[in-house]
Amino acid sequence: MTKKKTPPPKPPAYQRPLPFPVYTYTPLDHDEREKLRGMISDPVFQKVIRNAHARKPGVNPAGTGMAPTEHSQLIANNRLHQLQGWEMLEAAIFAQAEETLPRTFVPLKETYPTENS
Repeated sequence: MTKKKTPPPKPPAYQRPLPFPVYTYTPLDHDEREKLRGMISDPVFQKVIRNAHARKPGVNPAGTGMAPTEHSQLIANNRLHQLQGWEMLEAAIFAQAEETLPRTFVPLKETYPTENS
């Protein structure tokens, strides 16, 4: 009697992540920024970004009609908010790959000509 070969284990199935919970902002350190830059320069990530741009909603929403009404203006306003959301997410992702420089604020000392005399 021969032993049956066990099949190789299946890789875990892809599970779509749940909607992102709200986290506090924690800046990336240097190594993490380098990894992010590597991901951004990866051809697969470049293709993902191009595909996302292809699915970005157009600037002309359907159903606005010819005459400006309250309903058509609301639709157009909602479309502008959608587009702003797309651009804000992209900016938030790519901004994390940039170096952050510490800024020091020196308070201004106000001087007036009458004080110097």
